[in-house]
Amino acid sequence: MIELIRSKQAGLPAPKEKAPARPANVVNLMAALRRSIEGADSKAKGAKAAAKKIEVPARPKRKTAKG
Repeated sequence: MIELIRSKQAGLPAPKEKAPARPANVVNLMAALRRSIEGADSKAKGAKAAAKKIEVPARPKRKTAKG
């Protein structure tokens, strides 16, 4: 800020700010979303196949008290 004030007092053009460096850990959100969806689809297919293989036994009937 001080540089700006001094340059204006001297009649010089304002100093240009340096562009901030781009961070190296930028994540491509669309790619991450696609991987997530593909993983969810394959898990759902595997769960459906596993559900078909497992047979659930019938529940025994309850005995009722006759009063």
